[in-house]
Parts: sequence; structure tokens; C-alpha cells
Amino acid sequence: MTEPLRVLVIGPGSASASDAIRFVSMAPALDALSVELRIWTPADPAGEPDPFGAIEAAIGWCHVLVLRRQYRTWHACPACGLRTLDTAEAAAHGTDPEHSMVMAPYFAVRPLIALLESERRALGDRAIVYDTDDDIAAADLPAGAEDVLERDLVQKILGLADLVTTTTPVLAERLSRRTTAPVRVIRNALDPAWYDAGRPDGAAVAPGDPRVV
Repeated sequence: MTEPLRVLVIGPGSASASDAIRFVSMAPALDALSVELRIWTPADPAGEPDPFGAIEAAIGWCHVLVLRRQYRTWHACPACGLRTLDTAEAAAHGTDPEHSMVMAPYFAVRPLIALLESERRALGDRAIVYDTDDDIAAADLPAGAEDVLERDLVQKILGLADLVTTTTPVLAERLSRRTTAPVRVIRNALDPAWYDAGRPDGAAVAPGDPRVV
């Protein structure tokens, strides 16, 4: 019996059959494989005795590591803008009545990416996939928004990725300028004929039409 392809997604959300179909469709060579998919969300860092051990164990299970954009990787104080990866420092800062800390569930991702930048072989033969439905680098952002969207982290992940998956040809073209990895469009529950047909000239744009970026 062929071993299933174990896919670990770090980020918010829940695993579903459609997600498994997405990742099987990444390459024709995977069509004959079953996929075991897990969504991994770290525990509250304030109560996690060994957060880096937890992420090491989670990654050790998988063949493919999928990273998505929606990360909260800094413990942050909305009152003064402090950002830190140090849980103890964040907790101490939050005791000041004029400040408060928002603890980040994905804070372990940032040191993980830093490790992979310095030693890509730390993941062994596991593949990295960056899965996104937008291109935040193409947006004009107000001051401070880069911190919220963590644009710097996205650029690092794009540099490490073995594969980038996205939802439209327009996004694929944009992302291909920002990474040397192959970029694959996965339509995900859209009718391909409708998707490829485009919109007739002069036709009204329906709200949420995924053919329009």
C-alpha cells in the first residue's frame, strides 16, 4: 500500500476534502497518492512550555509544508507598537496598565523562516509550498500596514518556496516576478470553462467575481 502524502498547513482554517484535492492537483505525479492533510495551529504561546519543540514535532510528521499569508508572528502592543518574539517580555509588558499585548499564535513561524534562510537543508527533503489568494506586495499600503500584513515575511517565504499556488492567472503572473519557484494556478471549485471564458467587453462586474483582480 502506498504511503499517503502527508501535507501540513500552518495557519488558520480547517482541513477539508477540497483542500486535499487542491494539493493532489499540484503535480500529475501525485494523482495516484492519497493525501493526509492537517491544519496546525500552535497553542497559546503563553501556556506552551516548549513552542519550538511543538512546531518541530508538527513539521517532522509531514512531507509537504504549506505556508499561508495570514500570520500573526509578533507579540504586539497596540498602544505603543512594541513587537517581540520573546513571550516573557511580552507578558511583562502587558502588565503595564497603559499597555496591552496581543499574543501571536504563529510567532514560531518567524524563527522557523530565519532558520530555513540560513540552512534550507534543515527541512530535509520536505517541500515548501506558499499558498495565497492575493499579492500584498502589489498593494499601496498606508504607513504601518507592512507590519500588519508582514510583507517582509511573505517575501522570505517566496524566496524559500519550492512551489507557489494561487487562484488566478493574473495573480500567478504577478507572483512569478517575486519568486524563482514555479507558480501553479489551482482554480479550486470553479468551472474551468467559465473561468477561462473571461468577461465580455462592457459587461458589468459581479461582486466577488474571481476572474476580476
